[in-house]
Amino acid sequence: MVLGQSPQQAGRLETETDSCCGQQATQTLAANGPVRTTRQINGVRSFFIMSESRATFRLGNDTRSSALLFPAGVLQPPAAMGRLAIVGLLLSVAATLPAAAQSRNLFQSDMTLMNGMVPVEPMAGMRMPWHLMDVGIATATYDHQGGPSGGDEGDSANWNMLHLQGSVGSGLLSVMMMNSIEEATFPKAGSHELFQTGETYQGRPLVDRQHPHDFFMNLSATYRFPLGPEAGLWLQVAPVGEPAIGPTAYMHRASAGENHTAPLSHHWQDSTHIAFNVLTFGGGWKWFVLEGSVFHGAEPDENRWNIDGGKIDSATGRARFLFPGGWSAQVSYGFLKNPEPAEPGDLHRISASVSYGAAGDRPLAISLIWGRNVEESGASDSVLLEGAYQITALDQIYGRAEWVQKDFFLLLTKHFPPPGLPLRLANIGAFTAGYFRDFPILRGLETGVGGDVTLYAFPAGLEPAYGSSPVSGHVFLRLRWGRAALVAMESGHSGHHAM
Repeated sequence: MVLGQSPQQAGRLETETDSCCGQQATQTLAANGPVRTTRQINGVRSFFIMSESRATFRLGNDTRSSALLFPAGVLQPPAAMGRLAIVGLLLSVAATLPAAAQSRNLFQSDMTLMNGMVPVEPMAGMRMPWHLMDVGIATATYDHQGGPSGGDEGDSANWNMLHLQGSVGSGLLSVMMMNSIEEATFPKAGSHELFQTGETYQGRPLVDRQHPHDFFMNLSATYRFPLGPEAGLWLQVAPVGEPAIGPTAYMHRASAGENHTAPLSHHWQDSTHIAFNVLTFGGGWKWFVLEGSVFHGAEPDENRWNIDGGKIDSATGRARFLFPGGWSAQVSYGFLKNPEPAEPGDLHRISASVSYGAAGDRPLAISLIWGRNVEESGASDSVLLEGAYQITALDQIYGRAEWVQKDFFLLLTKHFPPPGLPLRLANIGAFTAGYFRDFPILRGLETGVGGDVTLYAFPAGLEPAYGSSPVSGHVFLRLRWGRAALVAMESGHSGHHAM
């Protein structure tokens, strides 16, 4: 097809091969006239006015034929359309493929990538049609935590994300709402997790428990303004959002794989992923991103169903580096005003991390993360190494090793230390290995089961509370929806790696 030639005049187009999301896509197109169409794509309903073509698609060993969707009025050949053609191809064909068998690429849901907070123009200068995406995860878990401080119980980690995105003026507008009902699916005091600390329940510190997440995990609007094909600025306004500090939160990282348990170092590295009244301004050029945020510094309170709000009193800054070959890194600093109201005092947080495969565009992802908290009582450090490998489209192994310094008195007594007591740090190590298997059952719903085991290293002085050698583990069912639509959308953002 040449410019100015209608699809009817062009007739059959030549076969084109392109690469997207780590897979090879081959298309043979026969053009028809424009139509108004509504499509159900792996449970995600998308509304477009499109021109419809026929495509043959090969993904791994699976070859399918399906209608291919392009924005109406676009008469350029696929070579000129670039990634938008592949986005349309993935969206139209993904619904015909078994959900879990589409790819060996790891899952990730980094919100900076989803919202186009990347240097290079996500749509290569083309306008993005408005689309609504729904993606989420729910688990049903049997949780065993060993030793005197442990226990056995069931719970469900879960979240759902609605994401609306489209072109406005010369830029890209993204609106996001992320919710969780963990307040109803976790035990009231939180999920059992040995040596975990952070936040409170009924005014007492949560120790050996992971708190449930708030119902509103994110509520934000982001506008990206392009400054040429390889640079851009963005502004995010979020009543509930994620300030620019630390790595991608653990539940969104490709390197976490199917490990849905919060790291013990969570409150040293990425706990600010739920903050209130967040304003973030950033920009990037080619491989470099610089961004900063202001927000209310307190952790979420014990009422998980509301939006806490609060005055802006804290600030963070972060530099991100997007290297070739799937490598990325970040360094960041934050001042948090009185983050734990039950234990008053300001906090300074420093973080650095290096990641491979963070964009979820390959079967292997690894993250090395360091975080330091400096409080009035002293400083403490944490280091985490985690990775996941998708052995086949259905089989995954994952692992995590971490070391974190925690308050000895808090772990031993399960109470805040009295005022004036010198800080005594305990070096805690945790080592997790797990396996997960997908079982394709329903189209559009990825279903699988997995399990993991965790061993610990800790000072002998904590044995009265934890025993000599506790062993913990999980067995869980995982449901996930909307992945195909997420992969298709982010193919327009590919090449820009998350942290």
